[in-house]
Amino acid sequence: MDKIIYSLAVILLCISCNSINEKDNLQQIGLNDVLELIPISVLENNSEVVFVNSASIDKTLDLEFYKGTKQVNDGSILYVTDFISVLYSDNHDNNLRMKVELEPYFDNGRLIKNVVVTLLANSSNPIPILSLSPQGSLLNTHYIEITLNGRSFENVYSNILNETQENKTYSEIYYSLEIGVVGYRDFEGELWAFKEFKN
Repeated sequence: MDKIIYSLAVILLCISCNSINEKDNLQQIGLNDVLELIPISVLENNSEVVFVNSASIDKTLDLEFYKGTKQVNDGSILYVTDFISVLYSDNHDNNLRMKVELEPYFDNGRLIKNVVVTLLANSSNPIPILSLSPQGSLLNTHYIEITLNGRSFENVYSNILNETQENKTYSEIYYSLEIGVVGYRDFEGELWAFKEFKN
């Protein structure tokens, strides 16, 4: 009986740890392993983000922060991954929604650190527009520094969506490891740049 209790304690400890571990083919991707890809403290502690266009008109998007755990079966590897999801949404237009997800995964036993920005204008067909995975199929542009509407940002990743896609809200996304989404261009050609967070 003592052996059974000890075994259960070891398994529970393995599942709850915050680092990559292996026990009976169960592996764990913890948040501490991938936190450099997403500004968790900034996004978790604010409820709104303000963007501004070239005419100095503000647009405020709501932020909804989610944190959880999911189990993934990838071939012979069974693993648990902690995940973060941040939803950007516009109260005045339900179509203006995008989701930033921290999505680490294993590829042939190697940890792949990844953040995915997905457009949710068509909820039945969400469209990934940007992925930071080196294995990803999305071709991103990396800027050491970029200026959007007169505002400068460093270490920014960007991608342009093919206009033939069903999405009719965002056509470009700009993502920073320090801030999150720092800019986007809508299908009317308007560029919006990050201005400030509000809590």
